[in-house]
Amino acid sequence: MRRHLGAAVLVVALVALWTVGVNGPAAAEPRTVRVGLYENEPKIFTDDAGEPAGIFVDIIEAIAEEEGWELEYVSGTWSDDLEALSSGEIDLMPDVAYTAERDDLYDFHECPVVESWSYVYVPIGTRVDRISQLEGTRVAVLEGSVQETVFQQMVDGFELDVTLVSADSLEEAFLLVSAGNADAAIANYLFGDYFSAECGLEKTPIVFNAIPLHFATAQGRNADLLDAIDRHLVEWLDEPGSVYYKTIRRYMTSEEDERIPSYIFWILGGAAGLLVLSTALIALLRWQVNVRTRHLLEAQAELEKHREHLEELVEERTRQLEEANSELASISEAKSEFLAFMSHELRTELNSVIGFSEMMLMGLPGVLNDDQRHQMTMINHAGKSLLRLINDALDLAKIESGSVEAIRAPFELSSLVHDVVGTLEVQAAEQELELVEELPEGEVTVDSDEHFVRQILLNLVGNALKFTDAGRVTVTMEEAEDKVVLKVRDTGPGIDPEHLQHVFTPYWQGTDTGRLSIGGAGLGLSISSRLAELMGASLTVDSTPGEGSTFILTLPVDMP
Repeated sequence: MRRHLGAAVLVVALVALWTVGVNGPAAAEPRTVRVGLYENEPKIFTDDAGEPAGIFVDIIEAIAEEEGWELEYVSGTWSDDLEALSSGEIDLMPDVAYTAERDDLYDFHECPVVESWSYVYVPIGTRVDRISQLEGTRVAVLEGSVQETVFQQMVDGFELDVTLVSADSLEEAFLLVSAGNADAAIANYLFGDYFSAECGLEKTPIVFNAIPLHFATAQGRNADLLDAIDRHLVEWLDEPGSVYYKTIRRYMTSEEDERIPSYIFWILGGAAGLLVLSTALIALLRWQVNVRTRHLLEAQAELEKHREHLEELVEERTRQLEEANSELASISEAKSEFLAFMSHELRTELNSVIGFSEMMLMGLPGVLNDDQRHQMTMINHAGKSLLRLINDALDLAKIESGSVEAIRAPFELSSLVHDVVGTLEVQAAEQELELVEELPEGEVTVDSDEHFVRQILLNLVGNALKFTDAGRVTVTMEEAEDKVVLKVRDTGPGIDPEHLQHVFTPYWQGTDTGRLSIGGAGLGLSISSRLAELMGASLTVDSTPGEGSTFILTLPVDMP
């Protein structure tokens, strides 16, 4: 209830006189409670009619009505009202944040009215995401408020150069930013969210100072007022639909939010238009479905006419396919017979050439002069090269025909690597290359095809020696969980990135004339890749032009 003057005073006086005349002594007069009033909408403010309003005003008036208090509001700034509270000019000060320092000056009730926290607000479109971006800015803040103290401590802690601009009210702080007299403003979210858009400001992510808000009295005075406030707040908080919840809902939901926005009507109108359009589209689609259905029925009838003819065609095509399969089987059988014949005949003759040439080089038929030895050496090397080419071609043909299968058996991998390196040491020495093996200590056993692994390593190390002019070839082994990784690294010329995708293609030798002059059919790496796939392994390459290449064979410990 508010205190009124004039006619209201006269009425009260007449009623009091009548009470004295009728009932004897007058009843005790209602207690007058002086309440501080300042502008901090929506918590406490003066409305358009000049009347006190806000969350704290509605709550204290509801309490006053039940307690029989008469409220008298004393207007002023925040600082003025705090001084008036300390001097006893007012009894209650609303919207006071509790701090340990203020507890030495004022008394507070236990149950807070609302919880509040503060944000930094800036002009819309200004990018401020963290407190360090306030360096060199002017920040408007309510003079004497907790926000002023806490924010000053924050900027001091971050060693920021921030100028605080004092304001008598939060509204003034926002207006200072709107007018360009400050770069940012500090306010609790209750006020800030309520007025930021109106002042052309927006909330930043910088939040701080979560505090409870109370009514306060001067130290040691009016304890009964605080007790009554606590009693009512505790009761209302436990009662859904109480005065407390109605008040909070009233001020936390603006009138614009309660009205149906105009765009809703546009949306509804658009929805109605879409509904009409959808109905027309449905009708159109139904007509199209009917037309398509008629066409499909006609097509089905036409297809039925040709069904018997199609069956005849299918039977004819089936017969042709069976004949083609029979012919392919014959060709495949002939191919196998040819490969078997070639394998025996070519290898027999080549082995004879290689054997006789080696006998000549050993001097068994007689001593050769230098020219004869040179020519016989060329014959021996050519025979061995041709034998390797034939073996590679035959091996690739067998793999492609599916007649080669991996044979799984456990074997010791370190010994195999050592044997391969030993086999090729002579070739490395002839080329004045260093052939090195780097193996882990102890035995490394894998369950795979030992013959395939040996052939792959021979191909990889042989290729590395073939294409390396100087330096070294290194064979390493690494264990990783259920896999073993073998790497063959050389210091050769390397492979251009655009050629890496062709390395495992049969008969591919690149475009480097130097590489072509080395010889070979380009089958070794292709065969190695196919053998790795048959074992469930993988063969990859990593190469840098001018530095060398590394071929990587990754073997599962247990072959699938």
